[in-house]
Amino acid sequence: MIDVAVDVGSGVTKVRAGDKRFSVPSLAGIPTATGHDIEETEGAIVQFDNETYATGERAHTEVRPDKLVNTRDDSWYEKDAYLALLYNAMAKVLPKGYEGKVSLCTGLPQALFLQHREKLAKRLARKHRFTVNGDEFKLYIRMSDIRILPQVMGLFISRLDLDRSLQYQKVAVIDVGTYTSDWTIVDQCKTLHWASGGAPIGISNVIEGIREYLSEEHRNRCSYAVAAKAVSERQIRSGERIIDLADHIDKIAFANSELLLASLSEHWGDGKDSKIIVGGGGCHVYAPAIRSCLAHAEVIADKDPMYSIVDGYHSYLFHSRQKEEKGRRKNTGRPEQAA
Repeated sequence: MIDVAVDVGSGVTKVRAGDKRFSVPSLAGIPTATGHDIEETEGAIVQFDNETYATGERAHTEVRPDKLVNTRDDSWYEKDAYLALLYNAMAKVLPKGYEGKVSLCTGLPQALFLQHREKLAKRLARKHRFTVNGDEFKLYIRMSDIRILPQVMGLFISRLDLDRSLQYQKVAVIDVGTYTSDWTIVDQCKTLHWASGGAPIGISNVIEGIREYLSEEHRNRCSYAVAAKAVSERQIRSGERIIDLADHIDKIAFANSELLLASLSEHWGDGKDSKIIVGGGGCHVYAPAIRSCLAHAEVIADKDPMYSIVDGYHSYLFHSRQKEEKGRRKNTGRPEQAA
């Protein structure tokens, strides 16, 4: 059996198995045409149940924009395109043409977790047969081998691996994603659902704001991908000039963070009774705005903060299976092997 953790986010899908980690844009749709590109396109053609989907960058080039599946819809997790992204992600970390059992951990946004976790688990607990770019996979996922978590809990668990003392503390966690942000409070490893929520605010708001600024002020009509890189680097080359974007990024982030900050203030007050951790792919962009409301908030220092959730899923899956194996040994009277 292979442990696989997948975070199918509304903007980016992340996956981990062992030391392998990958990410792909959460783009999926039924392709209208396939052709030859000057350069090889990232992404995959995923086929299952007599359906064909283009995913990742191939969806960008082979699916009309109005035909891409809406990953921000509350029923998104019930659609076949969700499976297409899940299959594409798992194929990246499993042996080519793998046939066998998989133990899977994935998650749902905070607002959907309580209502949809059982429905998603039932959908995933079955035999899965699919092809990714022509390679066939046959996976067997039992209900007992599925873990569904609130996405933001993956962030908490990834921090718990680095600091075990967090299990005895009251920890407030904020996950800033592509299109949405989730938050929760974990008190001695128990989720306080009354202090949990989400907002339609993410790094995409800043990226689109920078695109608009560059178009209006510098006549630079760049793509979303180019603007995303510019936000990451806080500057962009335009002809012979380097345009410094730092002040504009902070200004746009502050303007877009009002709903998020109002919700956090309503649920947490000043948050001084909690350790506050900010993570996710947009954490560094929104950090100044969040700290204006919650001065003691700590932003994770990971090189790739967008992987923090899937790293937490992977850790949870590993420790859950270890605990179950220890219980089986105890019940059967088998001695535990020395570490």
